[in-house]
Amino acid sequence: MAFNALEALREGGHTIDGVAPEKLAVLAALSPQEVDVLNSIRERLNPEEVTAHVEDTTVGALVW
Repeated sequence: MAFNALEALREGGHTIDGVAPEKLAVLAALSPQEVDVLNSIRERLNPEEVTAHVEDTTVGALVW
């Protein structure tokens, strides 16, 4: 089965629904290693204590 970066990001807890199509295309092209880095960072951040820097959901913030 081929690697699906968007699914791996979702499984890692990233909210990517509503992200602009051109940004989704960039995220979809991430390598497994790049997704691992993002997911690792996400795991180390406590989402209850950290607020997104961007409140506009059309931007698609990945770091909280």
